[in-house]
Amino acid sequence: MASILRLDQLQSLDGSNAIQLTSGGNINVQATGSFATNLQLPNWTTAGRPSAPPNGSLGVNTDTGFVEVYTAGTWINIGGGALGTYNNPATSGNQLNSAGYETGYYWIQPSGSLDKKYCYVDNTNYGGGWVLVQTVGSGTGYHSDRTNEFNLVTTTDKDGNVAQTVPFSGELYSSANGNRFSDDFVKTVGAAANGGEEVFNLRMARNGAQPKGGPNDTWQAGTNADWRYAAFVRYDNGLSGYSSNNNGGGTNPPIDISHYYPYQWETGGSGHFVLFNSNYRVFDMHSNPSSIQSSRYSQNRFLWSYPGAGAAGIYGASDSFNGGGGGNPGYMFIR
Repeated sequence: MASILRLDQLQSLDGSNAIQLTSGGNINVQATGSFATNLQLPNWTTAGRPSAPPNGSLGVNTDTGFVEVYTAGTWINIGGGALGTYNNPATSGNQLNSAGYETGYYWIQPSGSLDKKYCYVDNTNYGGGWVLVQTVGSGTGYHSDRTNEFNLVTTTDKDGNVAQTVPFSGELYSSANGNRFSDDFVKTVGAAANGGEEVFNLRMARNGAQPKGGPNDTWQAGTNADWRYAAFVRYDNGLSGYSSNNNGGGTNPPIDISHYYPYQWETGGSGHFVLFNSNYRVFDMHSNPSSIQSSRYSQNRFLWSYPGAGAAGIYGASDSFNGGGGGNPGYMFIR
């Protein structure tokens, strides 16, 4: 016959407040009384949960409604399916990458956000953890004339949930028409507070092309029909300065640039690059004066938006699809 221990408080003699069982033992928690509950887990919000508890710590996140467990340095929802599914969204691409997930589409809900998105995550190239937040079409200005999400395509995930996404390749992708999540989502998912690195990965590529020379290659191996080059951008003062309406004239936050991975950051004139008039928008790889240029400016430039060239596509350099003009397609990832 099983024994029942009824108690209000339990204190261990050794001060550990731990219950120890012999191998194969079980604990069956029961409750009696009109106000009793079977087992009460601690409750917390995303912002208020313990920051570095012991592995295996459990609690209920009242922001998300999920029971979550702390393991390998991060909180993971349990009971809602695999990480990255609709009922158990990941917080970031980095979380999926650290957990060993392959490149693919996943649901992502940044910490503290009520909004979740179905995102393509690249866990193959440049160390992994890259969330695709925007594609640039060769014939559109959607990448720089608005800050809201736009032109998302409708699909279903593997569990049949309807989703809107930014497509990386396949029948839903078009190199002529751009798609984008909102600037707010970009800044939230890439934020350091969400486990992000606050670095953009820009790719002059189309149709799901991969780096020609392997997962760390940005341009050294040359080009092919759908791959040209890649680069990295970070804001000196963090992601709060990012906006698709950044409009030159010396009023925009300064940035650093790397043409390589692992990163080799270049800081430009007076310690940074900065857009210098209203025709140079969001990102560029030279500064004021225009003679201050990144090391690969002439070959692998990204001028993310150039109204002087009709604002369609990305204005590139000699290795771009259009050999130094506008109308180039591309991708924007963030980690």
